[in-house]
Amino acid sequence: MSWCGVRDRSPQRAAYLDVRPLDLPVSADEAFAAALALVEQRGWEVLSADPAESQIEAIARSRLFAFEDEVAIRVTETESGARIDMRSRSRLGQIDRGANARRIEAFLSELETRART
Repeated sequence: MSWCGVRDRSPQRAAYLDVRPLDLPVSADEAFAAALALVEQRGWEVLSADPAESQIEAIARSRLFAFEDEVAIRVTETESGARIDMRSRSRLGQIDRGANARRIEAFLSELETRART
């Protein structure tokens, strides 16, 4: 399990080039609030949401079989705004058929759209 911001050359990284951190031109506090709101809107079970640590941990369930996946979101302040790193990991099994990468891509894409409007 690794953050989408980790720069490595693993097969996972090579297979999912679009899974990378999101930089937004908003404050870290605004980015954290927007990320938490989106997590809640998606119906994920929030395990912890700590603005002081700028981290959110949640459980996302698949629609078909309700498989549980662990999701973690970290927001850090940058010179131009905020950076959002996200990871998603299946709790059961080792093969997710790209579901976690698709979750990350979809979440960060929607978060970017919301933050820029």
